[in-house]
Amino acid sequence: MIETRHLAYFVAAARCMNITRAAASLRVAQPALTRAIHHLEGQLGVQLFHRVKNRISLTDAGVAFLADAETTLSQLENSVVTAQRASRGETGRLTIGFISTAGLAVMPGLVQRFRNRYPGPMIVLHEMGAADIESGLRNGSIDVGVSFGPTREREFLVRVLAPQRLLIALPAWHRLAGAKVIDLVEVKDEIFILPTYENAGTIFDAMLLECRRAGFQPRIGHHIVTTTALTTLGLTSAGLGVTLVPENVLPFAQKNVVLRPIRGSKITVGLGLMCRLHDRSSVVKNFLETAP
Repeated sequence: MIETRHLAYFVAAARCMNITRAAASLRVAQPALTRAIHHLEGQLGVQLFHRVKNRISLTDAGVAFLADAETTLSQLENSVVTAQRASRGETGRLTIGFISTAGLAVMPGLVQRFRNRYPGPMIVLHEMGAADIESGLRNGSIDVGVSFGPTREREFLVRVLAPQRLLIALPAWHRLAGAKVIDLVEVKDEIFILPTYENAGTIFDAMLLECRRAGFQPRIGHHIVTTTALTTLGLTSAGLGVTLVPENVLPFAQKNVVLRPIRGSKITVGLGLMCRLHDRSSVVKNFLETAP
């Protein structure tokens, strides 16, 4: 097998047309360079140089071989650079699954911060439910998830983003729709629309805790299997009940729904930036590092 080192020696000699100068440029001893070229010629079974005293010139075989040798060395150098960039997470592909409520309020900022520092990797975004995000992380179809949970610390590495308040969502014609702030106890007899725990456990727990702090257990009329904010708000706008939502759904507000702060609320929820616990991908590591 031809050694890359021998190719480099041959190319240097062909460019200099002088063994002494080629050896100096390579920082090797002249006899070592001469032996390497003779060894290469022996492997090829052709003479690459005409030799007349201290002068050399390429044979026809040498001219033909030089072009391919230079291409091979260039491709090898490019491959080394590509591998090094990949090891630093500067190339490759990053697939992110995110819940709908993160689409307008969170994802643009996350992607922009990452892209500003690492423009090379391809970014693929999938709007998904929380349960699908966790499944995607497990089966490898996505690399990073952005979701309210549920999250399992032992299974995923979870980084909580900026916490958000809960707001109450009411039909626009509701008796409390005109209030600037609402005491949650005022809706204790209303039917509540809740997400299923499997799809949005963090939101589910926060809603129940908020109601318990107000002194009542919510009447659950609908469990929302889908996790899209638009569906939840759509059911609210139809008058099927009230619900609590994180404040980052404000961009999704519909004309038949009003969103109001809850008086005295101290409960917050935070979107979780999730990846596999032992993911060694440099691209994933870089994404987490650029997140706020």
